[in-house]
Parts: sequence; structure tokens; C-alpha cells
Amino acid sequence: MRTPNAAEVLSAMDDCKIARLRLVLAASALVIIYLDPSEPDRHVWLTNVCLILYTVYSAAIYAMAFRRRRFSWHVFVALGAADIAFYTVLVSLSTGTNSIVFFFYLFAALVGAMREGSAFGFGLTIISALLFTVSGYIAAPEETLEPYRFLLPPLYLLAFGYIISYWAGGEIQLKRKLALLKELPLTANPRFDVDRIAGVFMERLLVFYNTDGCVLVLADPEAQTYRLHATRQYQDAGSESIEIRSENDCPLLHLSPFGAGVYSERARRFRSGPSYKLCDSKSTQTAERLVQTGSQVAEWLDVRSFITAPMRYRDKNLGSISLTSSRLNAFDLDDAIFLQQIADQVIPVLENVRLVDRLASEGARQERSKIARSIHDRVIQPYLGLQIGLDAVRQSLRSELQEANAELFPAKRLRSVELLEQLSTMTKDGVEELREYVYGLRDSDARQMTMVDSIRHYACQFADVTGIDVRVVNRMTHVTIPDPLAAEVFQMLTEALSNVRRHTKANVVVISLETVKDMLVIRCDNDSSTENSLHPFRPVSIADRAEALGGRTFVWSEDGCTKVQVELPL
Repeated sequence: MRTPNAAEVLSAMDDCKIARLRLVLAASALVIIYLDPSEPDRHVWLTNVCLILYTVYSAAIYAMAFRRRRFSWHVFVALGAADIAFYTVLVSLSTGTNSIVFFFYLFAALVGAMREGSAFGFGLTIISALLFTVSGYIAAPEETLEPYRFLLPPLYLLAFGYIISYWAGGEIQLKRKLALLKELPLTANPRFDVDRIAGVFMERLLVFYNTDGCVLVLADPEAQTYRLHATRQYQDAGSESIEIRSENDCPLLHLSPFGAGVYSERARRFRSGPSYKLCDSKSTQTAERLVQTGSQVAEWLDVRSFITAPMRYRDKNLGSISLTSSRLNAFDLDDAIFLQQIADQVIPVLENVRLVDRLASEGARQERSKIARSIHDRVIQPYLGLQIGLDAVRQSLRSELQEANAELFPAKRLRSVELLEQLSTMTKDGVEELREYVYGLRDSDARQMTMVDSIRHYACQFADVTGIDVRVVNRMTHVTIPDPLAAEVFQMLTEALSNVRRHTKANVVVISLETVKDMLVIRCDNDSSTENSLHPFRPVSIADRAEALGGRTFVWSEDGCTKVQVELPL
């Protein structure tokens, strides 16, 4: 899951409209020169040719943008560089700041900031000021070389360019924040548990803030404990989750009652010592105490700056979230305020998912109890009656044989008694197995097999019944599969083995499970004859299940083997 960038954020100005404004700008310069022929005071012919070329260039860009609507990032940068180059040539051919083209530099800064942010727009402003100074120094006559001619205009350009870039960059940053707030609740998938959804949220925040790490502490109301989730921006760093028994074991929770805040190891404006600022103003004693607590948290997290926000839901403090960085002054109060808004958006989603899981678990527990009672009343009781009847028949037959004291077919008579004893023993074993099954249904805390263990257990049973050798290869490491997804995967693999049994003459089946980035890849390979491999098929049931889960199904034949691969998003 990635954070929406500038190209994906809804904007009132697309590349087509920007190209139209560029064309209007060039055409207006031509109209001004036509109405006021004295505007270019030197190199008139050359200036007019360059301006006509820029107008034609702007028209061509507009024609291309009208068909494509949006350019790639590389094309956008090339267009910005071309605009600045044209403006520099036109200004150098005229009288510098007195030229009408001088203010076109601000157009390049505005467009750059609207597309890529304040830093990019101000960078274009600096480049424009440098080019203007150099070109002005080269083109100016020696008798007019005065310091203010090369200092004041670039300063004006830098000042206005910074204001425009900051304003336009703030608008695009605000739109990015709105897009992130809109998309964060949509990333929740009911197939996943709270831990997986929280991990997705944390990864999105890392990308958006471009910071080092994210720490999330959430309360578990059932266990009366906390769960700490930590992840880092680098993919090979991975994520971890540990259990916290009480609030005293997590200094980050000591800051949550005071609201969102930002900590830095060293304050700005040449002030020494750490600082902790709250979004809501507090008393001086509270601020000093929070600085000490913030220093403890920074030492605990091994960072130099962080922002934190409480996770509140229905006036209850359910934890805290923090973004960390090893850089000084990496965050400001605006970042902390927006983090609080994100927390307010995310915590209802997590609580709803937890509620759904709890309702599903409760419903499953009640259904298991109902099935257990039904099995006990309709299956176990008749089994017990059958066992008692068999014991009675065996005892009666043995008594009759002893009373008759006959010697006709004694071996057959003894064999009948042995068969009845075996049948009685089998019935007793069946009753015990059913009782264990019922106990497992009623005991919701009983140990459940993992997905891989269940698949291997079923594969052994399948091999015993069909004679087909089934091998299960597990390449998944440090991955927890949610129960709903595990049930779907198990059902797909049982369907795949059933297809192998019904439609092929295979002797060996290899089932492999692995994770590739954010995908769970399941593959079922079976040896097949040449005629079977010539008729490709599509497992409808498996494909429909995979599609419902947002995945894909592939079927192909290779080296005498039929391969079915399912890719499911995690």
C-alpha cells in the first residue's frame, strides 16, 4: 500500500490547463510587442524570433497535453527546464527586469510547486535567479555594470518565488493529506485481523512522512494488556509485535493523556536542550515534566525526534501512535496535529474490525456448542446403545455356548464371539473419538492446528485413501495468516487435490506455499500424461475463490507437469 503522490491527488490544474496557460502567456507577450513596438529596446529582430519560437513551442505542448492530459515526471521536468531556458534567453536579449518576460520566471516556480511541492518550486526559483544573474552579467554593457543591477532583481525573484512556491506547495500538501485521510479507512480488509491492518496503516504513514520508524501501542480489552507494533521504512528491517503487561512498561503511554505533541532532542533557534511541544497549551510545570518524559521516550526508542498522538475512541484512551526519526527537528506541530487526525480516523476502523472478529468468534463458539450437543444427542447416544447391545449379544452367545456344551463346529462358534468382541471394541473406540471431537468443539481455548499443519494432516489422509503421494513444501517465514484467509486457502487446496484425483492419473502432487512481497503464492504441481497436458483447463471453483479474495489464478503445463498457481494479496 503506498501513499498517494502528487500525480494521484485531485487537482484543479492538470497538465492540459497548464499548457494552455503557457500558450496564453506566450501569446500575450506577442500581443504586447505588437501593440508597443518600443518594448524590446535592443536585438529587436532576434527577440521577436525567439518569442515566436516560444509561442509555437507552447502551442505544440498544448496540442500534446490535450491528447494525453498528463505528462510523466521526466517530461514535466524537461518542460520546466525548457521554460526557464527560453525565459533566460528572452531576458538576456532585452533589458533585464524591464522586460515583460522577467516575470515569466514566477510561472515556472508556480507550476513546479503545484506539481511537486514547495521545495521543487523554490529550487526552480533559485535556478532562475542564478541564470538571470549570469546572463545579465554577460549581456550587459560594461558601462552599465552596477552592483544593484545584479543583486536587487534576483532578490526580488527569490522573495516572490519563495512566497508563491510555499503557497502552492501548501495547497498540494493539503490535498495529499485529504487523499490519505480518505484512503486510510478503505485499506481495511475484513479478511485480515487487527495486527495486519495496523501494519498496513503504519507502512502508509512511513511513506507519507518519509521518516525512519513507526510505533503503535494498542490496548487489548479482553486480555487487559497492550500490544506494541513497530515497523521501519526499510523493507529488510521488517516489523515486530510484542506484548506489554502494563502502562509502566511503555513510557510512550505516559504522554497519551496530554494529547498530540512533538519532541526534539535539541530545540531550534540556537537553544540548547530537548523540547516537547503540545498541540494544546499547558502549564509551565506540565511542559517541564513532559520534556523529561519525552527524553525518556526518546531514549527508550533510541531516536532524536518524534511525534506522538493518543488513540482515543469514545472517550477512552486505547493506546498511542508515534513516528520517529534519527534526525533533529524532523517534525513540527503541524505534523503532530495531522497525526492526531489520522489516529481519529484509524481507531474506529480497528475497533470495528476487532468487534467483527469478536462477533464472529462468539458466533463460531455458539455454533460449535450447538453442533457438539447435536452430535452428543443424535450420534453418541445411539452409538452407546449399539455398544451396550453388542456387549449383551456377546455375553448371551457365550452363555448359550457354555450351556449347550456341544462339540459341533466349535471353531466357528468361537470365531463369532471374537468378531463380536472386535465389533464392540471398534464401537467403543468410535465413541471415544466422537467424545474427543465434541470436547474440542466445546473448548474454544483448545489448541488449533496452524494452516500448514492442517494442510499436511489432510495431505496424509488423502495419500492414505487415494495412494497419491502428496508433498507439502512451506517456504513462508515470519508470516501470520489470518483465520478467514487460512480457511479459504485450505478449501482451495482440498479442491485442487480433488481435481487431481478425479481428472488426472497423477502419482505425485507437490504443494508449495511462499510469500513474495505482499502476496501469498500457492502452487499445486502434479505429474500428468501427454494427452492430459494438451487439454488446458480452468479450475472454476478455485479461480472464483481467488478472485473473491482479490487474487489471481494461473494454469500451465511444463516438463510433463500441470501447475496451478494462486496469488492472494496479504
